[in-house]
Amino acid sequence: QAKIGYLLQNQQKFDVNLNVRHFGKVTESTIQADGTLMDAAEKICRGTIDFVRGSADSVGAETEQVLLLGDDVVNKTIPVILCAEENVQGSHGAAIGELDEETLFYFGARGMDRTQAENTIARAKLEELFVSHLLSSSAMYTGTPDNANKEATTDLPLPIPPVIPILIMLIVVFQNKFYLIWQ
Repeated sequence: QAKIGYLLQNQQKFDVNLNVRHFGKVTESTIQADGTLMDAAEKICRGTIDFVRGSADSVGAETEQVLLLGDDVVNKTIPVILCAEENVQGSHGAAIGELDEETLFYFGARGMDRTQAENTIARAKLEELFVSHLLSSSAMYTGTPDNANKEATTDLPLPIPPVIPILIMLIVVFQNKFYLIWQ
């Protein structure tokens, strides 16, 4: 199972290629990506499920949800299912869109402008990933991607808590740094 969460701002770029190969019989895999693109950020997410010969009765699924919050964002979602075996189940799907007027009206009725509403929803998407998959032990790597914008804004109110609940795999891009967290 792989879960990927991301938040890209300004001109940050994120390119991920995740391959899952089913070698044995009766195996399962899930790829789930959920993220937000803001400003002029760019993202490519390739998820491949490969049912090789000998993987009968296996199941694989991949999904991605992308929230687009900018006129200049570039999103590329590329799901692939390869099948060299009979009697397997593979599925993929993506939901890509912007905030609708009804949602913006809801936040506006509570005193939030468009920017506050966008920041709140972007933060909530990541917090849901953090909270929903607590694990007992983790490793964490942080760094600065070579292609990140050197002048990332810091106005998005998304504090990284001192103790981060960890997913099996989580990639977060925030304030010009990326965080790769795994079990």
